[in-house]
Amino acid sequence: MKKRSGLLIGATIGLFVLAGCAGGGLNDPDIDPNFESLEGSYDSTTGDSTPQPPDGAESSDASASLEQSCTDYLEFDQASSDAMDAAIGNVSEVPSADEISAAREVFVEAQAEMEAIVEAADDAAFLAEAEQLLSMFDAMMTVTDPDASATDVMGVAQSIDVEGTIAAEERLLSMCQAEVD
Repeated sequence: MKKRSGLLIGATIGLFVLAGCAGGGLNDPDIDPNFESLEGSYDSTTGDSTPQPPDGAESSDASASLEQSCTDYLEFDQASSDAMDAAIGNVSEVPSADEISAAREVFVEAQAEMEAIVEAADDAAFLAEAEQLLSMFDAMMTVTDPDASATDVMGVAQSIDVEGTIAAEERLLSMCQAEVD
């Protein structure tokens, strides 16, 4: 499997930019769409990318469960990478309502897959990281919602913990790659 990091974050930032370019409610003159704050400054070389195991010894069942959760997550990550990249396309272009709708369909499907992985998981360390990623999918749903107001979209853009989610995604990828290798 190819090693990658931050696709979910890149896709979300791209969608915020797409939403800002898409017109509609984001043309509200009272809203200042400052997307620069979304990029964050997380440095994976200095961050703690080693997940801490839960307290207590793991049983072989728990280890097998973590391995299955990680296998499922890495397969999801690999399979969804190209679709999510294609969904956001070139963020410098002004997307049509149809393009935003198509992106939403990709993210709805990816969110459902990620929720199923989280629901089936029982390892505390895996769940802690994976559940944080689900909040990013919720943000994507708001950004691509044709009925979302500019205020709703900007509220999501300003409240999301990009650095924390980047760190969670990197820790989850690292944990899972170590578990299945």
